[in-house]
Amino acid sequence: MGGDKTISAQSGARLVARGAALAKEEFSKLSWLHVVGFAVCQSWTVLCFSLPDPVTYADPFLDLRWVSASATCVLLVLFCLVHRRMPLRVGRNAPMVAIAAVASVSSALGPASVLFPDSSALLLAIAAAGLGAGFAFLPVAWLAVFWAQREWAGFIVSMVLTAVFTYPLANTVLSGSQGTWLIVVACSLLPMASALMLPREEAYEKARARAAVPAQRRGFRELDRADRDVLIRFCLCLFFVVAIIELCRNVLLGAAQAMFFAGTANLVGILLRCAFGAWLLVVFAQRSMHAVSVVYRSSFLLVLAVVLAIPFIIEGNWAAHVVLDMGAFCFEAVMMMVLFEMVSALAIDALLLFSLMRAVWAGAVVAGIVASGLGFGQDDSWTLFGVAAMGVACAFVFVFVFTDAHCTGVLAKSCRREHATPFKDQCRLAAAGAGLSEREAEVMAMVAKGRSSQRVADDLGVSLSTVNSHVYHIYRKMGVHSRQEMIDRIESYAASATALEGLETPRS
Repeated sequence: MGGDKTISAQSGARLVARGAALAKEEFSKLSWLHVVGFAVCQSWTVLCFSLPDPVTYADPFLDLRWVSASATCVLLVLFCLVHRRMPLRVGRNAPMVAIAAVASVSSALGPASVLFPDSSALLLAIAAAGLGAGFAFLPVAWLAVFWAQREWAGFIVSMVLTAVFTYPLANTVLSGSQGTWLIVVACSLLPMASALMLPREEAYEKARARAAVPAQRRGFRELDRADRDVLIRFCLCLFFVVAIIELCRNVLLGAAQAMFFAGTANLVGILLRCAFGAWLLVVFAQRSMHAVSVVYRSSFLLVLAVVLAIPFIIEGNWAAHVVLDMGAFCFEAVMMMVLFEMVSALAIDALLLFSLMRAVWAGAVVAGIVASGLGFGQDDSWTLFGVAAMGVACAFVFVFVFTDAHCTGVLAKSCRREHATPFKDQCRLAAAGAGLSEREAEVMAMVAKGRSSQRVADDLGVSLSTVNSHVYHIYRKMGVHSRQEMIDRIESYAASATALEGLETPRS
């Protein structure tokens, strides 16, 4: 018995030591500018969606939050449809700064409509469109930055830092103090500040190139049935849970003691975020399937606790507020880590996947806000019925829709792809298999990484017609008709070479 305790203690000590070493390594690579930039973006989003508009909150048809979320969803769905023809340029560039500028102006239009009551509807419509653009593309750009640079620790730290930024500002606004309008003006500057902290477009491209993945990967139509099924399940799980959490937040806003954390509760919430975030990083870094399953189940239990805590949230119980905040944070953190792994597991276009996720999130926010307008939380019997229904819905989602088996399956597939042949070697094998010349192989690798023909011509110092001629011969020799078909053929050449190598390896 004593020996078992000693072994358990030693295992725990080794786990803590590995976690400490991992934390030290990850934090040494942090880009604090990126951490603060994404935290600013997230804080702006939380403040806009979690605070009642000073003018229109009483009128659900003019509530700026659900109108803005609807605009976000529509814009991202449109982007998903045309992303191949109109790709999003990630980084600190003119289009992204322009989007941030529009979002900054729109952030002030909603509250400022109190000064122009006759034009409030028009101002709100303009603000909704501008906020929708900001909510749509700024977070997607930041997710792409973290994914390209593999800054998982930075992503988690920024989520913790969001609470540090958000709680004092939210409490100031909700308390109705004289500094409310000053806070509103300050918040309107957050989108522009976040956009200016984005890395330059060239730096993002270099980081993505170091990740050894092509820019143009599979779209939704190129996914096979199994991958598409996993993606649909993930989106359904995200939609239902975010809608429930948003409903709870709106119930909190409608409560008599609607306040964010203050004092001790604020500190408790931040410390709990830090602890769960550190655990999450260690689990995903060590690629332990069992540990990932435990983390996912823990997030489910926290979401279920949020549902059960709704009656206490209505009463203004601060402990219930902590449960709500932790449930939302843990679920979002786990799902985002799964999302990052899903990019590799499904070999899907990262920007396309992030845009889809953001569109689902916006749709869930709309559903939660609309559901809260049905009188939930105002009648005890209706509240108890709603709690029971949401509890059953949560259990159904986590047990049948997107289970821990799906979660670990995504991680396992991502691990297999990470240990597959590097993309540079895949291009070399494909060039040899298709009989390409040295120059054609070079052009093929650059085109497969997402570079345009004009950029390839500039990099190689040749004319555009020469590059187009090379591309024509590459397509002809490889028997393909598009860039995506070429990428698929490159991967098939590498897979065939790996399989042949395995057959030729003598058994010991």
